[in-house]
Parts: sequence; structure tokens; C-alpha cells
Amino acid sequence: MDPYCRTCVRYRGLAPEASLTTDTMLETCDAFPRGIPKLIYRCTWNHRNPFPGDHGMRYAQGVGATTSLCPPVEVALTEARAARAVQVLRAHPPARDRLR
Repeated sequence: MDPYCRTCVRYRGLAPEASLTTDTMLETCDAFPRGIPKLIYRCTWNHRNPFPGDHGMRYAQGVGATTSLCPPVEVALTEARAARAVQVLRAHPPARDRLR
């Protein structure tokens, strides 16, 4: 099943300038040209809410997309909480995401 990023009008797909890290994907969008954060890509974070580094660009459902696959988040998390989540993931990445 496609992640909801692929239903966004800002989605670009794979890009040569993207870099696979413990917290970003190789797929890109206008908000994240160097790689979509895994928190967003995996629906851990609903990108209808601000996320550090998104340059004010949020998820916008594309024409023809019938649904975004991540459930809407009722309570908007603050950018400070998002920044903290990124710090925690960088300090303690899930084992399967560590680059060897």
C-alpha cells in the first residue's frame, strides 16, 4: 500500500539529491527535497501539522486521490514536540533502520 505522501500534490518521487539516513527516505517532495522524514512517510506524524524543516508546506491531497491513508490527527502537535521526536529518533533509531 502506498504511503499517503504519494497522494500529495507536492510529492516528487525518487530524486538523486535525496539521502537515505536513519530519519529520511529516498522519496522526496517540495517540502523535503532531500528526503521525506520517516515520521511523516510512515504515518507516525500527520503532515497536515507543522514539521521542522517543511518550509511551511503541508500535505495537500492531489486531484484524483480518493483518500489520504493516514488517519487525521485530532490534536495538533507543536513544532517543539516534533523537533524533540526527531532528536529522539536520531539518538535511538529503530534497529532495522540503522545503516551498516
